Amino acid sequence: MNKKLLYFFIIVILIIISFSCTNESGLKKTVKTVSWEDDGNGYIQFSTNDVTKCGIENYFHSSSDDQDPFTSATFYLIHKSGYESAEYGAIFCYNDIDNYYKILIINSGKYFVSEEYNGSSTNVDTGWISTSNLKTGYDKINKINITRDSNGKFTIYINDANTYSFTNTDLTGGSNGFYSRTDSKENENFPDIPDDTRFKITIP
Repeated sequence: MNKKLLYFFIIVILIIISFSCTNESGLKKTVKTVSWEDDGNGYIQFSTNDVTKCGIENYFHSSSDDQDPFTSATFYLIHKSGYESAEYGAIFCYNDIDNYYKILIINSGKYFVSEEYNGSSTNVDTGWISTSNLKTGYDKINKINITRDSNGKFTIYINDANTYSFTNTDLTGGSNGFYSRTDSKENENFPDIPDDTRFKITIP
């Protein structure tokens, strides 16, 4: 084999190796976390495909949403991708990380209401309840409206249907916000598919 032909084969092999490396790196998924940012469509986004964030609870609340006393708030929730049973939802009457109420939902059409009071879950704890009032599946907007009367009775409407109520005077006001929890690394498909949730709130 003459030198010219040898050089030709070497160049071809180098081009093939270079192309293969480029393709392989091109297939790698970028690890990214969007932490409570405006998605450009009127919603707040929490999204991650970072395996180190599996099983972590993520909260967002704003002091500009303070209500004292709490009277009413409407939340719009979307689960765009991720493990189907990853929890997401709304928090209300938030005073600090140890004192708040929350309602969580999952894609299969279940909700869960709980209270965190002085660092312990107490009083309100529905467990997971199935309801046809929730829209199931991905990329669906679920509207949750919560009202409170002067006697401390909270009423939860899911997509405008009266779904659940409870009376509690432990927490009567505070800020409102959102909750998103990624599931375990065995259930999430990180980094290929992010767990992506979106939230919006309106207050009277």
